[in-house]
Amino acid sequence: MFTGIIEETGTIRSLSLNGNSGSIRIEARKVLEKTQLGDSIAVNGVCLTVTSLTSREFTVDVMPETLRRSSLSRLGAGDQVNLERAMSADSRFGGHLVTGHIDGTGTIRSLWNEGNAVLITIAASPEVLSLIVEKGSIAVDGISLTVAGVSSDSFSVSVIPHTGSHTTLLKKQAGDTVNLENDIIGKYVKKFLSAAPAQGTTETSGRREPAKSRLTEDFLRENGFWILFFPDSILCFLPLFPSSVSFLCFLLLFFIFRLPSVVCHPETVIYDKSRLCLKNVPRLKNAGGHDPWHTDTIQSKKLLKSWKPAASSL
Repeated sequence: MFTGIIEETGTIRSLSLNGNSGSIRIEARKVLEKTQLGDSIAVNGVCLTVTSLTSREFTVDVMPETLRRSSLSRLGAGDQVNLERAMSADSRFGGHLVTGHIDGTGTIRSLWNEGNAVLITIAASPEVLSLIVEKGSIAVDGISLTVAGVSSDSFSVSVIPHTGSHTTLLKKQAGDTVNLENDIIGKYVKKFLSAAPAQGTTETSGRREPAKSRLTEDFLRENGFWILFFPDSILCFLPLFPSSVSFLCFLLLFFIFRLPSVVCHPETVIYDKSRLCLKNVPRLKNAGGHDPWHTDTIQSKKLLKSWKPAASSL
């Protein structure tokens, strides 16, 4: 795991490719400090394993998938590359989560001076662009950068002087290729959302259709819910009071207006234009040994006479 904060630039000493794989030998200094065989170093954003090293250089192997996804095959002896060691658990997280697994390449379209920064526009594939958001993060040749803007076929990043002087990015020209890695969090979110039907939909013959809700009035009645019917004017004021005050208001309204009532469950409040599910009324169903659903309308006075709530009900 990396952060996209480049530690130094190294120089390619040799690039030995045999068909679609091979090895790269790179001269470096800082990233070799405390580095051991088998450690990971990001080379232009590509996570590679150190297979040999000396005090001044190290060698990494590259496999076919690495060459297909990245721009490493376009490098030559003498080219400079961005280098970063894998982050340690006690180090600062200065950039963003960078895995070193390249999603694709982009092509630099333009570099424009903008105050003390350089605005770089990069063309990319639709697959890469679909995961880029304005003010989000992206790794360009291993550099953690903030996205300044996104269009249908490209995106732009702004590079400050410090980043420009400590990386290879501003040494590139229009037409050059760069490695791109999308934000790993965005990739997981997209995967999770595409793997299952959206909430409230069902899969039918390969199409997503609205799912029918199982929450019906009959279902509520069967599971001990009491639904209380009130005029809109009363419902507008009830949310303004604490739950205990609201409950006392309900009881008062029952006596005054003799309003009809039906079932609601404890710890549930449901609002719509003309009904309200009352909270904390768990023992109204079958109160006094009768079934309140024998009639469509039950006067509150009769219900209240047969209901004796426990102390925990209020």
